[in-house]
Amino acid sequence: MSETELWRTLKITDPEASTIRGKLVQMGYPVTGLDKLEHFLIGIDGEVTRDDINSVGGLLVNPNKHLSLFPRYSSDESRGRFERSYNARVLVETDIDPEAVDAFGTLRDRFGYGNRVQYVRREIVWGINLNHSAGEESVRDYVHQLVQEPTYFFANPNFQKSRVEF
Repeated sequence: MSETELWRTLKITDPEASTIRGKLVQMGYPVTGLDKLEHFLIGIDGEVTRDDINSVGGLLVNPNKHLSLFPRYSSDESRGRFERSYNARVLVETDIDPEAVDAFGTLRDRFGYGNRVQYVRREIVWGINLNHSAGEESVRDYVHQLVQEPTYFFANPNFQKSRVEF
C-alpha cells in the first residue's frame, strides 16, 4: 500500500487563524504568527500514478482558493508556504472528520478507485510563532496553556485529539 500525502492551505489569510491570533494577542500571549494548514494522508493499494494524484488533487484542492503540495511529487519552489519554521505546531485530528469521510467515499465510488482506497485522514496543523524574547521554556509553557483547559483554542477534547510538536 502507498500512502499519498497532501498539504493544503488558503491562498488568502485564513480568517479562523486571524481571529484566533487576534484573540491570543488580546489575552497577552506573545504570538507573532499563526498559520492554519491541512494535512491529508490517503492510503491507496498499489502504485500511485500521476492520474491518481490528479484525481485526489481535483477532489480536495480548489485552485482558485487553495495552495497545495504533494511533497513526493512537487518541485522545491512550491514548498515554501508549507515548510515554514514554527516555534510549535499543534496537530488536531477529528474522530470522525466529515471532510475525510466524504473524500474517502468519493474516491472509492464516484472516482472509481473502489477498494484500492484504504483510508483518508485529515489533520489541521496550527503553526505558531511566538515573540523570540520568550525563552524556549516559556514557549513550551504558552503552547501547553493554549491546548489545555479552559482555552481549547485549537481542539475540542470531546471529539478531537491534539498533539504538540516543538
